[in-house]
Amino acid sequence: MYPELDERPEFGRVQRHRFEIPRRHTTVSYVGWLKTDSLVLSLDPQSRQGFRQDIEALIDTKYDGRVSRNFVYEVIAAVRNA
Repeated sequence: MYPELDERPEFGRVQRHRFEIPRRHTTVSYVGWLKTDSLVLSLDPQSRQGFRQDIEALIDTKYDGRVSRNFVYEVIAAVRNA
């Protein structure tokens, strides 16, 4: 991410570290997490409810009530040239 940092003269060497944190969820915990997700919250109430119901049905019927999701974080550090 942010390849433009490599080209900026005010920065020296850029270091990137990527971390993935796997999380397992039951249907209830995943739908509960969706209730806090900003993209889901941006939907109108009827669409938001329908989306959560569709995800709940999908997890229960296709994945036997359990899913995994990886949270990905990237830490970028660069030395500022004097």
